[in-house]
Amino acid sequence: MENIKSFVKNIDKYKLLIFICIASGIFLRILFFSYNRPFWLDECSLVLNIIERNNYFIPLKYEQAAPQLFMYVSKLLYIIPFSGKEYLLRIIPLVSSVLSIGVFYLLADKFFVKKITKFTAVLIFSTCYPLCIYAQQFKQYSSDLFCFLLILFSYFYLKNILDNKKKLLILGLTYSILMWMSFTSVFAIFSVLIVLFIFNRKICNKIYCTLVPVAVNFILYYLANKSLNSDEYLHQYWQNYFISANFSNFYSIFIHNISFVFSNKIIAGSIFIISTIFTAIKNKQNEVFYLLIIPFIIECILSYCHIYPFSRRLILFLVPIFILLTVKILDFINIKNKYANYILYAAIITALSIPVINNSYKNIILKNYYRENLPILLEKINFLAKPNDVIYIPYSSYKQYKYYNYLLKKNIPVIFEEKVNSIDEYIDNLHNLKENTTYYWVNSQFSPERDNLVVQWAKKQKNYSIYQDKYLNTLIIFTK
Repeated sequence: MENIKSFVKNIDKYKLLIFICIASGIFLRILFFSYNRPFWLDECSLVLNIIERNNYFIPLKYEQAAPQLFMYVSKLLYIIPFSGKEYLLRIIPLVSSVLSIGVFYLLADKFFVKKITKFTAVLIFSTCYPLCIYAQQFKQYSSDLFCFLLILFSYFYLKNILDNKKKLLILGLTYSILMWMSFTSVFAIFSVLIVLFIFNRKICNKIYCTLVPVAVNFILYYLANKSLNSDEYLHQYWQNYFISANFSNFYSIFIHNISFVFSNKIIAGSIFIISTIFTAIKNKQNEVFYLLIIPFIIECILSYCHIYPFSRRLILFLVPIFILLTVKILDFINIKNKYANYILYAAIITALSIPVINNSYKNIILKNYYRENLPILLEKINFLAKPNDVIYIPYSSYKQYKYYNYLLKKNIPVIFEEKVNSIDEYIDNLHNLKENTTYYWVNSQFSPERDNLVVQWAKKQKNYSIYQDKYLNTLIIFTK
């Protein structure tokens, strides 16, 4: 008993808290992963590229874009003879997200002065719901995040190997590989090189062993991916997230993205701006500050030039920057009255972290996350469908059906809706259906205006019935 008391007394409380934060982040990600949620639209679209293609150096089908190495590694995972393909394809996002927590802590340790600031940053990063979401989605955003953080942190390694050409070459080759694993690794590589030039200009000539492979690879990378910049669909889809010429929408875009991380967007946005200004003034010689602010500036420039949208999941790699720069305000609190210090600490930490923790608690622990669930609708059809019945697949659910149609146990005819340009066209297509036939209108892409119109139209038909779960996955049955 004495030994236990002595151990508890001597334990480093700060390290214990950091360990609990990191363990909680890992737990949340693995728990969410374990739910094995059905693939949503974009995941199905990416999986179809895995199934139907072997060459990922040409534009992907189904309005998708993903790094080539990410796709090839995913292809290798997919061909493993294991029935749980969802689990296999989500391994890269899960592992990337888990490893990101550790790299984030190392970066926070370099940036912050106070232990309370480091703890708060790690707590928010570990429990941040968007980071947990993409830890269990078959998309490249979590690997973008990991590669980005890894390259930023490599800055401190690079400074220590300036006289070792072999290690510099290996680092350059590593950067080159990571470019093919993550589009946004380029942001981090440019940041590292710019910061090195700002703070260590005299020794920049020593890193040619790193620069040469990176420069050659960047040319190849540009040639392989230049088609993305001319893709009309992607530009149209993301048009609201390009900064306008007069910057009139900059604030709304910024708030839109800060709310992705922190639920209380006005408070968090205000603290971010104040904290960033304070850091720029008081910590202007802080190398980590430049490592963080340069990618943010690069993203703003690319968004302004209509090259890379400034929007939520596409800038998941910037989430650690939002967190680090926002929480940095705690380092500047230094009131003479210690109780006033504690009160201000508590107010800021509570305002920033409680909504983040609560968001993950509600969605992951209580399982209130939104889910598109086409398989549950197909199971319902398996049970209800009779000979000569027909399945009607709206255009919005086509890709999900194309992947999950193996779940249908009956040989049921299927009608695929053509892409339409207006709500009225949905109803026109239904009017043109063959009469005296029972149809199963299946949709897991909820669109209130369209779905309500379809419901109102179907109610006027014979034998109308509807199945809809709380996530609004909808099966409408009617006889025309």
